[in-house]
Parts: sequence; structure tokens; C-alpha cells
Amino acid sequence: MAEKTWSYGELTRIAEKEIDKLMAEVRTTANFEERVHLQKYAAGVLMGWMAVTFMNREEADEQRLKDKLRLAGIGHSL
Repeated sequence: MAEKTWSYGELTRIAEKEIDKLMAEVRTTANFEERVHLQKYAAGVLMGWMAVTFMNREEADEQRLKDKLRLAGIGHSL
């Protein structure tokens, strides 16, 4: 297996892009169960990012990514 090194910034951008994509799907999916599944997947991306960046993450980045999981106007969120 080839070794790859990612910077904190790269990992954060990758996680943020994936969360944005998933939450956009949440907002356009009519099926409640599918919305919940996608939102939980997005929360999993956040948790993975938090695990990898433990002890080195910026508080502002953490809060920004957490805020992306909010579903204003839908009435439910994780």
C-alpha cells in the first residue's frame, strides 16, 4: 500500500466538502428515512474528521463543521 500524507487543511476541506454534499442531499430528499440516513452519514464524516484531527484541530473549524449539520427550517437535526 502506498503511503500518502495529508495536511490538516486538506483533511478539513475534504470533510467539509463531503458534509456539504450530504447535507445538500438531505435538504432535497423527500423521504424522511433517507434524510435521516444522509444526515447521520454527514455526522459520521464529522466524527471521523474529529478523530483524525484530535489534539490538533482548530476550534473554529470544528464549530463550522458542526454548524453544517444543522437543518434550519426542517424541524429536526442530529
